[in-house]
Amino acid sequence: MNIKRMHLIILPLILSSCVIKTENLNQEILLHKSPPIRIINIFTKIDNYPVVIIPYFVNLYSIQLLKNQKNIKEIKQYIIWYLNHLNYPDKFGNTGSIYDYKIKKNNIEKSLNTFDSIDSYSSTFIELLYKYLIVTGDSDLISNNRKKIEDIAFLMPNLQGKDGLTIESQRTGIKYLMDNCEVYSGLKHMILLSNKMDWELNNYYQKVINKLKSGILTELYDKKNKIFFWAKVGSTKSKSVWSKFYPDAFAQLFPILYNIIPENDNVRKMLWKTFNKVHSDKLRNLPVEQNIIYNWTKEVVENEDND
Repeated sequence: MNIKRMHLIILPLILSSCVIKTENLNQEILLHKSPPIRIINIFTKIDNYPVVIIPYFVNLYSIQLLKNQKNIKEIKQYIIWYLNHLNYPDKFGNTGSIYDYKIKKNNIEKSLNTFDSIDSYSSTFIELLYKYLIVTGDSDLISNNRKKIEDIAFLMPNLQGKDGLTIESQRTGIKYLMDNCEVYSGLKHMILLSNKMDWELNNYYQKVINKLKSGILTELYDKKNKIFFWAKVGSTKSKSVWSKFYPDAFAQLFPILYNIIPENDNVRKMLWKTFNKVHSDKLRNLPVEQNIIYNWTKEVVENEDND
């Protein structure tokens, strides 16, 4: 089962709302020593243990908090936790990846020796690091962990194929539309981070970005049906059907959110309009991470309309 591609569940929690109710949860958050559990508990109350930690989700939650400049202390602690749990190497020989973890109520951690998608874990964490730096100015945390951060970032080009697309991991070799759009964003944020820190990594990562964007538009866009394929394995492409919410229709938000398609492009407008028309009934009950992605995309579109 590919957890990230479904209506997502962090066992034993079902995440069903993106509403942040910190006034009710702050006291409980303080009782947890585990940084990822603290972040999760801001979005949904944790009643049962053990909790399976999927870093991709916690990355998204942390970015959402940074947009509102909230819980900066908890986010810094989570960033340190993530950096301290990197694999050197993982079971596929990658350095800088991170496994999912199971955490008990007494905060005892156990690695599950698996991950849903190396490319998305890495890309969203790099985006989190840059946005944390911009909000806090905490360059010491970044500079003190440069080697680890570069290892995380290099995972993305390391997973890139000749067609420009990244595989989610060596486990399946699947190239997901959602992941590749996130990788595009992660690489752009790595360049921004490099600029801020004077690391001089721009030229290398810009070449990777150019190849990736070309791959998304040539390999994953279905010109005939004017919709993106939601995945590619080998030479086989998975066609998207608007009536199927996940992953088919939901994946169409990612090229909009991460500006794979230029602003005000007709394809971009059509994808957004069709998604909202076909799935308007589902928007009130999205899982947390899907709600976050939808609202980010909505904000991007509305900002374009106001320009």
